Amino acid sequence: MSLTDLITLPEYTCKLPSGKDIKYRPFVVKEEKILLMAKESKELPHIFDCIKKVIKNCVIEPKTFNPDSYAYFDIQQLFINLRCKSMGESIQIKITDPETNQTFETELDLEKIKIINYQSKAPKIKLNDNLAVQYKYPTFSDFLKLTNQANNSIDIVLEVASLCLDKIFTQNKVVNCSEVSQKEIIEFLNNLPKKEFNIFCDFFRNMPKLQYKEDFLNPITGKTFPVEVSDFSSFFIL
Repeated sequence: MSLTDLITLPEYTCKLPSGKDIKYRPFVVKEEKILLMAKESKELPHIFDCIKKVIKNCVIEPKTFNPDSYAYFDIQQLFINLRCKSMGESIQIKITDPETNQTFETELDLEKIKIINYQSKAPKIKLNDNLAVQYKYPTFSDFLKLTNQANNSIDIVLEVASLCLDKIFTQNKVVNCSEVSQKEIIEFLNNLPKKEFNIFCDFFRNMPKLQYKEDFLNPITGKTFPVEVSDFSSFFIL
C-alpha cells in the first residue's frame, strides 16, 4: 500500500445547466500548482488548457468525461463548483466605483453566480422569409480554438458562428452543417446582408453565460453602485 492510498477525498455531484450530473472530487495540491502556473502566465489559451486538465483530473463520473464535448457554460459552472468545494465559496476581488473611480476590495460569493439567458436548446433563428438557421451552443473546445485563431471582433463572430451553426433552412431544403466544410460555412456567413449578419451578432451577445451581479456600498460616499462580473477569467482566482 502506498501513502496516497491513505487519503480519502470527498465526492460531490454538480448538475450542469444542460441537466447532466457530474460527480467530482475537490482538486488537491498537484492541481492547485497547475492553476497557479496558469494564473501567473496570464495567457488565456494556457489558462483554459490548465482548467481543462484540472477538471479532467477531478471528474469521477462519467468515466468517459471529455470537457471538449460540453457546452462552454457547462464547463464554467463545473469549474466554479469545483473551486467552491476545493477552496471555499468566496474570493476577494477588486471593484471600482464608476462615479468616483475609487477602488475597493470586496468578497464575491461564488454561490451567487447564476447562469442567464439559458434555453435547453439554442433557438431557431429566422433571418428572412426564405432563410433560417439552427445553432448549437459552442463547446469548451470551440472557445479554446477561438482564443488562438480570432484576430478581431468580426473574426470572432464568424469563427464561433461557423463552429456552432447546426442547420440551415430554406423553404424547400435543410442543410446539415456537419456535412459541410467550415470554409464553406464561413463563406456563407461572409455573404449575408448586414442586417441578417447583425441577427447572428445578437444571438452570440445573448448566449447563456455565468454572471455575478450585486450592489456594493461605497463606504466613503454612502452610495451604492452595481458590480457585475461575467468574464470566465474573472473567476479564475486562487
